[in-house]
Amino acid sequence: MREKKDYKSVVSHPYQVFNGIFLTLPLDGIRQTGLRVPLLQEACEMGLERGAPPHEILEDFLKGQGKANAEEGAALLFRIIQYIERQVVLVDALEDARYAQLNDMGGAESLRSLMQRVRRHGLEDEMRAMLAEYAVRVVLTSHPTQFYPGNVLAIITDLALAMEDNDLVKIRKRLHQLGLTPFFQSEPPTPYEEAIRQIWYLENVFFEACSALGARVSNALGRPDGEGLNNGMLRIGFWPGGDRDGNPYVGADTTLRVARKLKLTLLRCYRKEFRELRRLMTFKGLEGELDMLQGMIEEAIFNPSDLSLKQDVLLHGLARLEKKVEAEFNGLYLDQIRQLMFKVRMFGMHFASLDIRQDARVVTKAFKSLLEAQEGAAAVARFEAMDEADALDFLFAYDTVFEETLEEERHQDVIESLRAMQEIQRHNGEAGCHRYILSNCSGAYHMAILHAMAKASGWESSLTVDLVPLFESIQDLDGARAEMQKLYMHPVYAAHLDLRGGDQTVMLGFSDGTKDGGYLRANWAIYRAKQRLT
Repeated sequence: MREKKDYKSVVSHPYQVFNGIFLTLPLDGIRQTGLRVPLLQEACEMGLERGAPPHEILEDFLKGQGKANAEEGAALLFRIIQYIERQVVLVDALEDARYAQLNDMGGAESLRSLMQRVRRHGLEDEMRAMLAEYAVRVVLTSHPTQFYPGNVLAIITDLALAMEDNDLVKIRKRLHQLGLTPFFQSEPPTPYEEAIRQIWYLENVFFEACSALGARVSNALGRPDGEGLNNGMLRIGFWPGGDRDGNPYVGADTTLRVARKLKLTLLRCYRKEFRELRRLMTFKGLEGELDMLQGMIEEAIFNPSDLSLKQDVLLHGLARLEKKVEAEFNGLYLDQIRQLMFKVRMFGMHFASLDIRQDARVVTKAFKSLLEAQEGAAAVARFEAMDEADALDFLFAYDTVFEETLEEERHQDVIESLRAMQEIQRHNGEAGCHRYILSNCSGAYHMAILHAMAKASGWESSLTVDLVPLFESIQDLDGARAEMQKLYMHPVYAAHLDLRGGDQTVMLGFSDGTKDGGYLRANWAIYRAKQRLT
């Protein structure tokens, strides 16, 4: 077991050394800027201590630096911000490089220790049964202010690797590159660009980390290829490109484009894995199987309309390789085949499940617009006059396909987003996009409207989508249990749940709960809602 080390010794002290290297680089004014940062910190501390307002503190500091001119002062502050940004990146890279030293990777509560205890007490069967009902869902959301540009992410990765190796020459070059690389863009990122930034993490972090975690559990339980275990034990959700409520600029075109990018990125990862496998599988009689599988991946990359490559096709091909290598070649490199099988089981053809999210009020207005376009304003008036029970029956029975175009773009997007889900499922598999999250949902009424909109979009009788209510306000959190009971008791929704394996996802809280009732009350309401619902 590696000893857990002190933060100062593995991050703070090396940071001082590397920051010293950074200050010696041939960058415009870097040394002078670096020397002024502690002076600004001292000025801020002293100014705040005496109760001075921030603008006065900055004005006094700039005068002390001989920058009374507004333009010169702004230029200095801008350089200081640039310098601090790069200091933060330096710390990020150091923390990544020294993660294993900062954390006890084999301690009492680690996965390694847990699996050792399971084997020691002969609890493998109980562990497998528990994992069949257990899942962790990691959802990648996005906000344009929270992430580094892709080129900076690449520098952080390379810098961390150089720090792991203590390669001072590479570290100096990466720091120099960092100083010359802009952190900002002239235009705000588009929803697609936000998605690209998150896909970088999928490709460079999650692809290896998630499969390594799952493989460790599988190996410990005697199932090295993951067969027979819960393939949904570790799931990845993805909001960029699907979250309309969080970003009104997201449309169906963006959703489809992001889904294609997710699949393409995954196929490139698979291609790399197969190329590495080919270097190992030099045995007689394996070339044909490897050529076929790799050829199908190449075809899927360059011809996205070709849907012949499926998850089960890859798994069956790898299973044939596994069987042949085990029987005829002493099981040499069998672990590498099984690791790839585990990745295919985990990521399928989708990489991550793209979630669609829209505000319930927008979906409701869209349905009323649709109803008016199909049957006239009188039909909307009759619908609004119905009591809740009649409205639910009307909505759950609604199956008229809407083939026109709604006037308001946001309302039409509700239809188009549901159609996009069907298209994504055809290309990426059902796991590629199967959740429609209804934020600010008040209950059964809103859920029934979403069900009706799905039918209006042209979905067949088998609705392969999970309708997910997101209860946010205090009132909606308090009523969540009663509203879900109405849904469970309705025969149409009950039949839909049966088709979805009897699973219902309910989401609670998020930011609107705290806006409505304050931090303490909102979190208490979330806790109580969880208690009642489960």
